[in-house]
Amino acid sequence: TVPVGFSGGIGTAVLEEVPDGTVNLSAKMAWNLRRRLPAVLDVTGQGVVSFTGAAQLPGGDLNGNNLINSGDYNLLSFSFPGVNPVADITGNGVVNSGDYNILVLNWLTAGDPP
Repeated sequence: TVPVGFSGGIGTAVLEEVPDGTVNLSAKMAWNLRRRLPAVLDVTGQGVVSFTGAAQLPGGDLNGNNLINSGDYNLLSFSFPGVNPVADITGNGVVNSGDYNILVLNWLTAGDPP
């Protein structure tokens, strides 16, 4: 587990001492599904993996089981509308239609394995 720092809406993390032979890196945050991408390292062992665009972490996994389904919907519906960090997918401080729309967009989606 590595902390992610945010600046200008972009999160970055530094992984040190990545083992030789690493072929994938995965990311999972609260409210999101896991995404696993190929790790391309240069000769110094440094590389960049970008979880943006089509590789963005899908939002809506409120219960942390790496699947967006009725369990997540139930958590959202108990908090809707209101203020509850457990169901605030957008991170804007309130549970509202923005959070609901993200959950619906990713309904019945599973994340990548670790």
